[in-house]
Amino acid sequence: MAVFVRISGGPWGLVGKLGSLHYFIPHLHDSWELSASFYSQSDFQRIAVLDLRLLNTDRHGGNILVLKEKDQNGALKLVPIDHAFCLPDSIEVCGDHLWFEWMSWPQAKQPLLPETLSYIKNINLEADSKTLRALGIGEDAIYTMMWCSSLLQFTLLTGHTLYETAEIIRYRARCGKDPQIPLSSLLSCSQTDGYLEHFGFKKKNSESSHNPLNGMFNMCHRRQKSAPHAMDLVWTGLCTAKAE
Repeated sequence: MAVFVRISGGPWGLVGKLGSLHYFIPHLHDSWELSASFYSQSDFQRIAVLDLRLLNTDRHGGNILVLKEKDQNGALKLVPIDHAFCLPDSIEVCGDHLWFEWMSWPQAKQPLLPETLSYIKNINLEADSKTLRALGIGEDAIYTMMWCSSLLQFTLLTGHTLYETAEIIRYRARCGKDPQIPLSSLLSCSQTDGYLEHFGFKKKNSESSHNPLNGMFNMCHRRQKSAPHAMDLVWTGLCTAKAE
């Protein structure tokens, strides 16, 4: 956790110096110093979901700390730090460099825990958007959160993994504004499995009666229609698909 402060006076004679104070978290290691098999599955999933929702572009092993404490299963607990590079104004800006350290962990390809699924089902994009807006976050960054979160809900609630979801976002970042497969098709129920099979992922048979896109489509109409960019077209495609 970090807070901005303005310091004046003191032995250094500072006048209105702006800086930040960081809360130090006692820990044993950075995550890349141990095997990921030692780490809490619950903490891993919370960190991965956070990274995908906020499109964290700086999740390397040094930004996940390993604590002394263990969870109820005897696994080491984790704490994420350093989130300065979250919520970019677009996904394309990440380019070929987007990578999440945890994608190489075995937990990334394992089924979600009930607590994680429950959280995902109850994501409220409209409420989250209002919270970010109140904090002064820009509209483009909020739109990034909306897109990533809706994709996260769609893939995870239809039986896919955090690894697969991350690969889709990375593919979107690499392809720029003209991907081979339109994002409106990507987020269409009839096309998603085929898209994942494109990467060699096995088709899942499980289906969710919960439609994670319900309630989100009206929000796309609230954005200004002048000079729409690629993500505007994505939402237009989603709205059209839903209407049909």
